[in-house]
Order: sequence, then structure tokens, then C-alpha cells
Amino acid sequence: MARSNIIKNFINSSMDIDTALQNLLAILYCLDDKNLIVWANKELSGYDESDELPKYRKLKGRVMANFMVGFTQYSNIQLGIGHLDEDMQENLLNAHVYSSISTLEDMKNKEESRIGKPLPPEVYHLLEKGCNAHIIQATVVIDRASINDIISKVRTKILETLLYLEKEFGNLDDLDIDISTKSKEELTSIIKHIQINLYDNSITIGDNNKIKKSNITTNK
Repeated sequence: MARSNIIKNFINSSMDIDTALQNLLAILYCLDDKNLIVWANKELSGYDESDELPKYRKLKGRVMANFMVGFTQYSNIQLGIGHLDEDMQENLLNAHVYSSISTLEDMKNKEESRIGKPLPPEVYHLLEKGCNAHIIQATVVIDRASINDIISKVRTKILETLLYLEKEFGNLDDLDIDISTKSKEELTSIIKHIQINLYDNSITIGDNNKIKKSNITTNK
């Protein structure tokens, strides 16, 4: 069987990730599964703070701060937080990425922007314990490699899903699949296989799970 053009174009980078997601979304609608449609929509438009995120969008950062020591100001210095208990360290360093995949693509290409979440002033006194620094501003900064990793994972998930759908249903260039060729049990198995691939078998969308606010922002 000849490879679908949408797959070949995505592999050779003549199709951007947003277009590939839109194509995949059109095909996933044929399977009529809410979780699959939600994943593609959220990657295209961004996640809400009330959404449970896929595991690959839950990152850890490092605390960077501007602070005063006496009359001297220091900027963009990493702060050690080893004096805090493990739960506090975990809560501080967790950084969830809600932005759409196209926004993340823009972020990685802007060297002047900072990727991270600002910490509220009420935690500054905890960070200052054991030192003589007076914190002016503190941010949990995300390594750009972690953002690139999200993009890479989404690209891989799109490709693996398209390849699997092509294997099960044939050429995908019409952005349509004939589900009548499969039994109900076969369709259930296909949907489950794709769900596990897209979500890393880590969450169930639509179960009203909540996560704490830990937005990623960009400071230009």
C-alpha cells in the first residue's frame, strides 16, 4: 500500500504541526470518541486551567530571582531551595504548560522571551530563609529543551496515530475512514490503542479532575 501523502508531507516537514493536527482531527471525528477529539482540539487551541494535562505537559523548572543583598542588586540568579521540605519543593517547581502547540513553537524561537511561571510574593519569605537576600522577584523558569520536548512528543504522537490509522483503514488522504469495515469490538480496541498513545495512558479526559494553577507565561 502506498503511503498517504499527509503522512509523507508531515515526515518531510512540508506540513506544519498545526496542519497535521487539523488533518488528524478530521479523521478522528470519524471514530466519534470524545477523548480523541478533545486531545487534538486542546493541542490546537490550548488547554484550560481546569483541564487535566497529559503527562508530557507537566514539567519541572528552577527558581530564578532578582534580589538585594545590602545595597547590591543581583538579577536572574538561581536560588537553592534545598532548605524547604519535599512537598514545598515539589509545589514550587511544578510547572504545567497550557499553551497551544503553535504558541510553544513561537516560544522556542524567541530567544529574548522567558518561559516560566512567576512566584507569588507571599512565598518570598520562605525562599529567603537561611540567607541575607531580599527577594524582589522570583520565577520558576522552564528549560527551553523541555518545551522542545513537548513539541517533539506531540509530533511523534501525531505521526504514530496517522500510521496506525493508515494500517487499520488504508489511505488517509481523503481525511476520512470507513469504520463500517470494523466490528464494534475492533473499533473499541482501535480507539483504546490511540487513547493510550495520545495520553501516555496517564489520564482520563472528562473526569472533572482539577490541577493547581501553575501557568507558563512568557516575559519579553
